[in-house]
Amino acid sequence: MTYYDWRKAEKQFYFPTATPRILKQPAFQYLIIKRSKAISKESFIEEMELLIAVSKAIKLKSNQTHINPDYQLFPIECRWILSNENEQIDFQLMIRQPRFINEKILQQAVLSKNTLAYQFVLEKAQPSVRTFCLHQGSYHTEEESLLKMENYCQSNGYQRIGANYEEIYVADFRNHSPEKLKTVLSFEIEKST
Repeated sequence: MTYYDWRKAEKQFYFPTATPRILKQPAFQYLIIKRSKAISKESFIEEMELLIAVSKAIKLKSNQTHINPDYQLFPIECRWILSNENEQIDFQLMIRQPRFINEKILQQAVLSKNTLAYQFVLEKAQPSVRTFCLHQGSYHTEEESLLKMENYCQSNGYQRIGANYEEIYVADFRNHSPEKLKTVLSFEIEKST
């Protein structure tokens, strides 16, 4: 069985430096939990652990086909969504899935984990041009890195699209002190007019 190592094949997206970079991101596929309303930050860890558990079950079901390559689980990502109307922040946790994962494998995994109370969906993101940067330290200081990224984009003829941004948790915050956290930040950009 072949093995897909995204850590080597796609390290530009998951292991950037602290200097911002502009990259074209392909149409990645993500596993998300579909919600009808925002949930509290207290539910963040619960939802994250649920996504990891179902993602592990997906990998197991995929390996049982003996057709798909084996792969390492992708890291958890979070899309922070800022509403312009009332400045309320919502988040969407997600974990990337290889393109060969389909609805059938997803449903088998959900059944095996007995998580029918949740609605899991595979969502394919549109290809986009984004800026990526590694943020080291507490989440409370991310604004500094986001501002550095915006300045970098402006000096290279790009502008940020909207206020939303994404985090990739390359260091599990449950096992690290705030000053040792490593988080990849990214947001969508377009050429300035």
